[in-house]
Amino acid sequence: MNQMPAIVAIGYNRKDSLERLLNSILDADYPDGEIPLIISIDHHPDNQPVIDLANSVRWAHGPKIVKTHDQRMGLDPHVLECGDYCSTYGCAILLEDDLLVARDFYRYTLAAQEFYADCPQIAGVALYSYAKDTKGIFPFTPQASPWDTYFIGTKVSWGQSWTATQWEAFLTWYHAHPVPEETDAVPDSVWQWPRECWDRAYCAYMADTRKYFVCGYFSRSTCFNEAGQHFNNREIWFQSRLMQGVPEAYRFPPFEQGVKYDSYLESTELQPYLDAYTGGKPVRVAIYGGHLQGEETYLLTTQALPYAIVADFGYEMTPPEQNIIYGISGNDIHLYDLSRPGPVPANRFVLEQHELCTLRGRHLLKFCGFKFLNKLRGKLSAKK
Repeated sequence: MNQMPAIVAIGYNRKDSLERLLNSILDADYPDGEIPLIISIDHHPDNQPVIDLANSVRWAHGPKIVKTHDQRMGLDPHVLECGDYCSTYGCAILLEDDLLVARDFYRYTLAAQEFYADCPQIAGVALYSYAKDTKGIFPFTPQASPWDTYFIGTKVSWGQSWTATQWEAFLTWYHAHPVPEETDAVPDSVWQWPRECWDRAYCAYMADTRKYFVCGYFSRSTCFNEAGQHFNNREIWFQSRLMQGVPEAYRFPPFEQGVKYDSYLESTELQPYLDAYTGGKPVRVAIYGGHLQGEETYLLTTQALPYAIVADFGYEMTPPEQNIIYGISGNDIHLYDLSRPGPVPANRFVLEQHELCTLRGRHLLKFCGFKFLNKLRGKLSAKK
């Protein structure tokens, strides 16, 4: 990489949040070289303390730029503007102010971008690692591997890096698809976001181009999800396991060898274990119950549906896809033939039994609401 990636801290009117992020950036470990730090602050009539904080930062690793705005942009246009620093500097790391980064965040990102520089399937490098499924309800644990990273087919907006090539590829697509077509390749929850959300379009871009983010088994950023433009209350369920220390080296898998997940955080690698039941026909995987709609004849899910079951698996191992890989017997995960009706299996609340102990307060209420909607959806499907 000809230039060192720029660090872009995105702020607005949350002084304490930005200060926490900047302190973690200052505490991080860096290689030799000129590393630009850009602190971009959206306009607010009362954000002078935020600007003063940015101006007071002493950055010893390269140039520091404090970018202010005369008019309010809003978070999404602000992020898109900051994304253009990827083109200016060849590569950039974007960090919103409610994040905190690990000490090795910069070395990790630099190493990952250099390793995958010529890999066309890579959309970018994620600093954040998901700890929940796409609904933010059930814990998500990626399948273990000999490597330090795996691949996910969905956006990461709580710490991410793009090269100029990666960013400009998205912009080219975005300008051609200013209002992306809603498809089942992207979770329904994404389409419920406001149309101006940049990451709504980015999810559609990744699904349409079948690109992936590089994601670490340990997170290089974590999100405090404080009250702001997109959330009214502070939430803790976006917190992720933060990497501690600075490894001597990183083990990145070639794209063909890495563990992969789709936009629903469902495994994309179960087809070979199901071919014997489907005659090689494709299977839609929806173990978490999110991706129930699609064109495939066969569906693998924990949900109780009125279709013929061609195979059953237990749910004893974590992550859940290992029950398929190791052929664990049971009646928890069902492989349905959607072309044939069948009796609805007894719903033993499989996911709940495994994960209910992790739910408390607001999360428990959210979970109950999710189950109610799922049950209603099942009844409507049965009537059809």
